[in-house]
Amino acid sequence: MTPELLKVIYDPKSDLTLIYNQTSNLRGKYDMRGGVCWPMLVEESGGAKYEGYAVMCGQNISDGIIKVLDQHSFATVDTVFSKNLEKIERTGLTNWLNDCRVKYKNERYYWHQNHDLTQRFRLETVRSKVLDVPVSFPEIQWSNAEDVIHTILKKIEEGKLQVEAGTPLAEELAYLSISTKTLSPAIHALGCALASYERHPWRARRQTPETVTRVISPEVARVFPGLKR
Repeated sequence: MTPELLKVIYDPKSDLTLIYNQTSNLRGKYDMRGGVCWPMLVEESGGAKYEGYAVMCGQNISDGIIKVLDQHSFATVDTVFSKNLEKIERTGLTNWLNDCRVKYKNERYYWHQNHDLTQRFRLETVRSKVLDVPVSFPEIQWSNAEDVIHTILKKIEEGKLQVEAGTPLAEELAYLSISTKTLSPAIHALGCALASYERHPWRARRQTPETVTRVISPEVARVFPGLKR
C-alpha cells in the first residue's frame, strides 16, 4: 500500500480512526489495535534465533472485517547496526511503532507472555531514545494455544480477517490448522490483537477501562510534562 494515498484522521470522541484510500477498499471508520509477541527462541533449519513480531490491525465497524494493515518482525527494541553503520545486524521495534502511530494513529499493542519478560522489554522501550510517541501495552488473557488458533481460524472461515497475500503472516496462516501445537511469533502477535477484539469490542460509548501500561519516552515526557508513565 502506498502511504501517500492514505487519508487518516483520528476521532477522539469515538476513539476511531477514519481511513480513506481512493485506490483500495480501505475506507471507513476503524477500531485500531496492535498485537505484539516479544522475542522468543525460534527453531529454524540449521539452528535457532530470537524473533519477535508485531501486527497493526484495523476493524471496520460497519462490517466487522479486521484488516492486518502492517506487520513487523524484530529481534530487539532498537535497531542494532554494524560498527560502520552500513548494515543492520538486528531489526528493532521502536521505529516501526513510531511509523504506525503516524500512519494509523494507534498506540495500543496487546500482549500475552511471561510478565518478567514483558517487563524487561517495556523498560527497554521506556528508555529508548528512538521512541517518540506514547504507547500502551494492555495485557490480554487466553486459555491456551488452541483457543488462539480457534479464534483465528473462525475469523478466516467467516471472512472477517484480511491479510495481504505474500506477506510472512499470510504464508504462516496458510499452514495453520487445529493440529498446530506451537504458536509462531507472527501467529502469537495476531492472536493477541484478535483476542482483544473478542474480549473488548468497540462500543459507541466508552468501554470499561482496561489495565494498561503507558510507555512514554523521556523525550516525550520532557515536551509533555503532564503525561505519566
